[in-house]
This record gives sequence, structure tokens and C-alpha cells, in this order.
Amino acid sequence: MTSTILNDLLQLSRQDPTHPVAYYFFDFRDPLKQNTDKMLRSIINQLSENCVKPPNKLMSLFNVCNKQEPPVRKREPTTKELIEVLLDVIGNEGTPFLLLDSLDECIDRRLTFEWLRMLMNIELKRDVVDEDIRVYIHNRWSSDFQRWNAHPSLGEEVEKTLMKDAKGM
Repeated sequence: MTSTILNDLLQLSRQDPTHPVAYYFFDFRDPLKQNTDKMLRSIINQLSENCVKPPNKLMSLFNVCNKQEPPVRKREPTTKELIEVLLDVIGNEGTPFLLLDSLDECIDRRLTFEWLRMLMNIELKRDVVDEDIRVYIHNRWSSDFQRWNAHPSLGEEVEKTLMKDAKGM
């Protein structure tokens, strides 16, 4: 069933690149694929691989973790850092589809669910802000650009174009 859903999401993503797809399968046979950090890294990688320019937080974290100067050595990013980077990547990548399979195989489910709750709150806030922006644009267009009111398709195109990149900003 998951493979069918994944195929459908990938097809939708090909039709609309503003909806990239990232997926992760927690695997009971592979202990390395049972934790939140590996899932976060995989999703970050999948969402950022098609970026024209790597997201700033991702590059900053990479630079911090790979310092070669003594006494600082290479280190692994913390879960908190990975979550911050992923939230930044998601914020810059349209509206991605995330597919997580076999969550019951995750050894630190509580952490994964906390991250998912954070993500849902951000998305809900973005939706509310986007609606406020849409109403503002519509009202301004109706009142300040009255001479164009005879051309509703133009107003719709302006609204659509401005909303396309709003992303809750």
C-alpha cells in the first residue's frame, strides 16, 4: 500500500514541482534505519538535492560540524540541529509530501512524534498567514485598483502570482 501511495505522490510531484516528495521507511531488519536522526537526514537530503542553491541553515550546519581546526574536530549534528535544518528546508521548498512508513519500528517514536507535531503547527500557522495575505491582496486590489475591476481574471492572476511565493511570510 505504501508503495502505491508513494508512486501516486511522485507522479503528482512530477506534475507540480512545488510539491516535492520525501519518504522514509523505518526497517526492523536494519538497526541503522530505526531512529529519528537517520530519518531526518534522509528527508533533508531528498528535499535539498533538487535545490538550485543549498539552504543556508544546511550549509551552516555542515560547516560547523566539519571544522578541521584544533581543538575542534568533526562532529555529528544533534537531533535539534537536524530538526531546525529540516524545518528551514521545508519552509523553502513549497509544500512537500512526507511519507513515513513503519513508524512502529522507530526506536525513538516520541521524538519523531514531537517533530511531526512541530511540523504540523508550522504548517497550520502558515495556512492562517497565507489566508490573511490572500484577503489583504484581494481587498487592496478591489479598493486601490478599481479601474481594473472590470477585468476579474487579471485580479485573479495577480492574486495567484503573489500567493505562489508567499509561504506564510
